[in-house]
Order: sequence, then structure tokens, then C-alpha cells
Amino acid sequence: MRIFETTPIAARLPTAWERVSPTWRAGDMALLEMLVARQLDALLLHVPAREWSRLLELLEALHAVQPAAALAIADRLDTLVQRLGVDGLRRWVLTGLRMFEAGDPASLRAFFALENHAAVEALNSECGGAALADALPSLSWLWGMLAGELGAVQAGQQSVLHAAAARPVLDAEHGLFLPDSYTALDAPDHWALWRAALAHGAAHWRHSPRKQSGRGLKPMGHAVVGALEDARVECLLAHEFPGVRRWFLDAFAPPPDAAWRTGFDGLIARLHWALADAAYEDDNGWIVKARTLFGELRQSGELAEPGPLRAAASILANDLGQLRLRMNLQAFHVPAPYRDDNSFLWDLGDSEDDPSTAQEVQKDFATPPPQPIQAPPENEQDDADQDVATSEPESSLPFFYPEWDYRLDRLRADWCTLYERQPPVNAAALRRRNDARAPVRAQGKLWRAAVRTQRQIRLRRQWQGDDLDLDAVIDWQVDRRARSDPSPRIFRDAGRASPPLSVLVLVDLSESCNDRLAGTDLCLLDLQKRALRWLAERMDRSTTRLAIHGFHSDTRKSVSYFRMLEFGERLGADSAALIDGLRAGYSTRLGAALRHATRVAASEPGAHRAIVVLSDGVPSDIDVFDERYLASDARVAVQAARSSGVVVAALAVGDVDSAALRAIYGASGYCAVRNPLELHTRLLGLLERLVQ
Repeated sequence: MRIFETTPIAARLPTAWERVSPTWRAGDMALLEMLVARQLDALLLHVPAREWSRLLELLEALHAVQPAAALAIADRLDTLVQRLGVDGLRRWVLTGLRMFEAGDPASLRAFFALENHAAVEALNSECGGAALADALPSLSWLWGMLAGELGAVQAGQQSVLHAAAARPVLDAEHGLFLPDSYTALDAPDHWALWRAALAHGAAHWRHSPRKQSGRGLKPMGHAVVGALEDARVECLLAHEFPGVRRWFLDAFAPPPDAAWRTGFDGLIARLHWALADAAYEDDNGWIVKARTLFGELRQSGELAEPGPLRAAASILANDLGQLRLRMNLQAFHVPAPYRDDNSFLWDLGDSEDDPSTAQEVQKDFATPPPQPIQAPPENEQDDADQDVATSEPESSLPFFYPEWDYRLDRLRADWCTLYERQPPVNAAALRRRNDARAPVRAQGKLWRAAVRTQRQIRLRRQWQGDDLDLDAVIDWQVDRRARSDPSPRIFRDAGRASPPLSVLVLVDLSESCNDRLAGTDLCLLDLQKRALRWLAERMDRSTTRLAIHGFHSDTRKSVSYFRMLEFGERLGADSAALIDGLRAGYSTRLGAALRHATRVAASEPGAHRAIVVLSDGVPSDIDVFDERYLASDARVAVQAARSSGVVVAALAVGDVDSAALRAIYGASGYCAVRNPLELHTRLLGLLERLVQ
């Protein structure tokens, strides 16, 4: 008798067990099997025989991701299946895996054990969800009516359990594939999403050209054309079937906040909203222009053909290029969850037969890997001193930092990846800088040792001590003869020398620093460089150990951190060149950079340590659309730094949001500089106050 035939599950469900038994028996899943077998009688009442293979495969996949989570579900499997069914259980599992990382077993186990409110809310949301298999007959009938011809509507199953939610796929040959993985994170009403996705696919099927040539169109152009085409076909379908307009609006994600979502992804999301909803208000110039062009085409009746829209899209894509926005190809997706990825529209060619398009995309939008700076040959040394490298050297090993998610009320462990990088600088200067830093590092070690041993000094005018303070004794005699109350503090005693303040200036180097200031030919980055050099030259090194670092970010997976001046280092030609070589770009993920700066500052001994954040706004990044998310994380990072004994203050430049800054730094934790030309004096004044 085979092994699987000896188990309770095999005896009652031989077909289903035979499919999964090799994996279950090969792995360490005996406890999981026992928990399922214990509830077998109750489960057989609610799980049809045809569903058992899917249920066991789901438990097996979850066990591979996180065994404790699978056991937590198996412990109450009968209750969960009774309320959710197999499809609903799968969506609920996907919800948990999308909310919590697989590397956080405690949170996952708590979710699947129904020990937190998020799990209960998701469970209640999934209870009313319809299974896609049951809805397919109705959806197929609806497709035939909207598309004008019969077509295949199929369920597209998510193959990887812990991946992001799948999206609808419209294929010219095989019809529409609807995802069966919409969860409570997408919308509580799965039927509303399926209905909107089907109507959108039918609109493309009726009115969009299929497999247009994408040659010569850049990825930004594809995104803009796709947004306009989505709006065009929905407008045409809504003209024929007015009721579908409400379907689309109900299935949209919440409208983006125009004040926060200013990156490429944010503008595209706002464009989708602006073209779909006439009531949506947005004063961004590019959005207004897109809306105007689209409205003119609609008024003139030119939306019936895609050609005029393509011309409008070219104009808008060119304007985006002038805004110097960056598109992350890996992270970008169509913002509305019911819309497909527009692969139906394009024929980009295979990589082997038509490599030109792919190469063009890589050339224009791919980020080249950082290249190490190579020292020139000795005979070329003099010439090399005049040349500045434009590429960054290899980054450091990654640092991993958590990030606070206010929606989950917890820290996401190791959520952000930070790299220390080198600003562009010529090779000779880099070598001189490293050589010059050798005595600086040695001096730093001696200084830290002196602080740790707490060098003794003589404290004057003490209540008690081992010697008289002559000046205090003279004052005592004078006061006594003048019949006033003399001070009894006439002793000298051994005390401890207070170390100087160690202050780290953390500079925001995001893309907004490149914006030109009104009435000048300068940008904020130019003023930051001048202020940093001016500060380093004038700071009193007897009272302050100054360090100057900077940062920018390109999603949570790539936060770049630059170190231009270290604690105890004098500003020389090479460190000044590092400051001059700074380049602004990308976004502002402040929380990760602040945690790394706290780590650096905390290595300074003594109790007087501070971080001054120099920025022109609030945190943002291209992979975050929630206006509160990064601000909340920055606030938690500030609180953590202060709890570790590091003072955090901010100098906000320009027209900044005072309410957002107060939420991050506190009412007295920031200073606003409305006139950027005053940056250098205000920065020095802030540091002098910290010293006092």
C-alpha cells in the first residue's frame, strides 16, 4: 500500500490527495496534514470534491511561504471555509500576504489566526465576494452585448501566491482574462471590478486598433497614449451605453492628491482621473492642457478615430520630457485596477527579430549600473586632474532599514534599501581625499578615546571641592565686607570636559532642487552648495564637529546616500569638490536617509549630537501615492532619533507646507526660510543655537 493511501485524507479523498501527496509527504507538513484531517468531517460539508485539490494546493503554497501562517489557517480551516469558500479563502490569503511581508512571521501568523483588526476587516469584506467561476456565465453574456460579438471571457489565475494582484489581460486572439485575485485591498465588491474590467475590455475590442506598431514611441509615450486611448474608448462606449460611465467611476481608485503626486506616475494617475471624471479638479498645467486637447477632440467628433488622439499624445509626451520626469519601467502600472495594461494596442516585436525598439527603450530610460572610478596611468596623471568623472563609483554594500506603515500601524522590517555612493569627482581628487582622511580618521579615534575616558578639567565656583577657587574667595570677602550675602561656592573641583556638538547636515538632493528660482538664473542646488561651503569654512571647530551628507531616492529599493564631509574633517579642496559635484535628481524618501544619518551620528561619543535636515519640502517617492505614508514614516524616524539621544531639526526652504512640517518635526523642530537667498545665514544661525 502506498503511503498516501494510509492517511485519513487519502481514504476519504483519494483523487485530491494523490495530486498533492508527493509534495506533502516529501516536506515537513505532518502537523498541517493532521490539522486538516482533524476537521475533515466538517470540511466535507462545505467543500465540494472538485475543490479539494485547490484547497490542499493553497495550503501547500502558503506553507512554503510561511509555515506558521499555514498552520494558523489550518487550525480553524473549517470555520474559514464555511464563511469564505475556497475562492474567498484564497483571496483572503492574498490579502494577508500583500499586507505583510513573508519575512515577518509573527505578523503573518497573527493575521491568519485572526488576532488583529485588519484580518477581521478583510475577512468580513471577502464574505460578500462572488466567485469568478460563478460569475463567468453572466459576464460572458454581458460581453456579447457590449462588444457586439461573442467572445471568450476567462478566469486568469495568479500563479505566484505572494505576488502583487494580477490585472485584466485583453488578447486579440483569446479574448479577455479576468483576474481571480481581486482582494479586499482592491475593492470589497469584486463584481463591480469584474463588470468595469469587462466593459473596458469591450470598449477596446470595439473601438481600438489592434497591435499598432510601437516603433519610435518611447515608454513615456506609450503611457500617455494608453491613458488617452483608455479615456477615448470609454467615452465612445458610454455614448452608446450611458450606464457604463458609472461602472468605471465606481471602480476607480481614490483620486490622487494633486499637491503630492507630482512624479511621472502621479501625473499619469491624475491624467486618468481628469479624463474620466468631469467633476475632478486639477490645476496642474500639463493636466489642464491634456484635458483641453481631449475636450476639443470630443467636441469636434474626432474621437471616433485614433489618429488625432495620437497626435495630441505626442504633444503631451514631449511636454513631459521637458519636465525632466523619470519613469520607472519596473514599478509603473495603469492606476485604475480594472484597466488592462494596454498590451492589446501594441506590437513591439520580439526581442530577437526586432531589437531596435528594446534597445532604444534601454538607452533612454534604463539606469546604467554605477561604474567604479579608474585611476589613470601615471603618464596621464596631470591631464586626469582636469577631467571630472561623470559616473558614480560602485556603491557600498546595501543597508536595510524599516519603514513605518501607518495603515497597518507597524514597521515593515528591512523595507528600504540604502546605498552609500560617491558624488562625481575626478580620480586624482578621490585619491587625495582618501589620503587626507587617514589622519582625520586617526584624530577621530583619539578624540573619541578622549571622550570615552572623559578628560578631567577644573570646575570653578563649586559648593565643595579639594581646593579653593581664589577668584571666588576674593568675591566672598568683598561681599562680606559690603555686608551683602556672600556666595558659599568658593571651591574648585575636578570635572569632566564637555565634548563639542557633533552635528550632521543632511541635504535633500531631490529633483526639485534643480528648479530655477524666480528672478534669478540660480537653482536651489546652487544655493545649497554655496551655503554648505560657507558653513564649513566658518563653523567654529572648537565647539562643533561638522559633517555634511546628502540623499535622494528612487523607490524604496534604491535610496542613495552621499558623504561629502565627515566629522572632524576640515574643508579642503577635495571635500569642496565633492560638494560642488553634487547632482540633484529623483525623489525624497526621508525616513530611510534619516535612519542612516542617525546611525552615523550615534557613532559619535558624548551626549551632544544633532541632525539638521536641509530640504525644500515634504517626503515623496514615485512608488508611494498616499500623501500621509512617507510623512508618517519620517515622523517615526525623527522620534526614533530623538529617543536615541540625537536632536533632529529641519531647515525648510521656500514655500513649504508648515502643517506637514509640524507633523514631522514638531512645532519647534523646524525653521522655514521663505527667501532662499538667506539660506546660508539661517543655516549658520540654526547651528549656533544648537551649540548653545
